[in-house]
Amino acid sequence: HNAPRVLPSFEGLDGPVRIISLVLHYCQSEVQDHKVFTFYCLMALQKCLDHSLALREFMEMNNLIQSFLFVYHKSEKVETQAQALRLIATLCSNDNRAMQNLFNQLGGISDLVSLLANYVRNRPPLVGTKAGVKLSIKSTAELPDPLENPYGGEISVLVIAALDCLMKCVISNAVNEAIFSDMEGVDMLLDLMEASPFVLRLQVLRFLSDILVNQNLVIYVNAWRSPKTLRSAGQ
Repeated sequence: HNAPRVLPSFEGLDGPVRIISLVLHYCQSEVQDHKVFTFYCLMALQKCLDHSLALREFMEMNNLIQSFLFVYHKSEKVETQAQALRLIATLCSNDNRAMQNLFNQLGGISDLVSLLANYVRNRPPLVGTKAGVKLSIKSTAELPDPLENPYGGEISVLVIAALDCLMKCVISNAVNEAIFSDMEGVDMLLDLMEASPFVLRLQVLRFLSDILVNQNLVIYVNAWRSPKTLRSAGQ
């Protein structure tokens, strides 16, 4: 693995800056090769960011969260959208309040809460279908059997990235936690947990366990009722 050794030379040639320019140039292109190219440019930036404090500082000083959020909105390729969110999550990690607050100011929290709420809206409830919990819906005949595939089948990479990004931008930031809850983010997490396959459910539970350290948000869990089954969070 020579990447960490090559990286200083790459940065000295303004490699990351050139890649960012290419991403912004091609992210709205309808050409399939350009879409693939944009994705791999973002992957290269992620590798650089993982090993370079100087690049992180450069991205922070130039508010590149705004650029990555632009790519998320403009790209039609799910994998590219997910990678843009991973870069944002990396910049907001380690309790980086300045980046977390910038992400909120740019409407990022609202965008991702809406994304996840739309994802879960048309999904059937999965939790409790084999646990003897009564479901207050007309019929469970067409619901998937969790025992047929305990890992829950395919999971959207965009949903995984959105959850991780929200965790990095919201958890332990009192202002962002309040904004997240005001946007019915806690309700969205509980809705998502009820309709998620096993692997995704674990990530949702981690998110809930971390955010509920804030005692002010427990009231949202106590008040929640499933829009699909009318169950409480405890059930």
